[in-house]
Amino acid sequence: MLIDTLVVISVVSSLTCVVLAIVAITFARTTRRESLNNFNRTQSVMTEQLEKTKKVLGEIDKRAAATEKTVTDAQDRLLDTATKILSEIVVPKKEDFAEVFGFRFMQMMAENPQAAKKFMELLKPYIEKTRKPKGES
Repeated sequence: MLIDTLVVISVVSSLTCVVLAIVAITFARTTRRESLNNFNRTQSVMTEQLEKTKKVLGEIDKRAAATEKTVTDAQDRLLDTATKILSEIVVPKKEDFAEVFGFRFMQMMAENPQAAKKFMELLKPYIEKTRKPKGES
């Protein structure tokens, strides 16, 4: 009877081992399937993110090119302006007779208003001649 009991225990333990092995194999297959599904989903998400990143980088390149063009244009205009300013400072423009005359006349008016008035009276006939139309003399 002892042997019968040992045989029964051995058979039960063997069946239990077989059942546990089947459960382990089934669980491994399920886990493998889930891992594969997770891998495929992750791969599709990564591919989607890669495409979005490429689009964003393309937009950044376009905006960078536009910004570079704007900055280059602004720098060119600034350089032209600075060159014009320097050329006027370094190489003064020709002296304008009317500007010099006007400036000196203003000085005369400030220093000696009577002399300026006499000077204007001397110039009055010439001023009137310049105001008349060409047909009249």
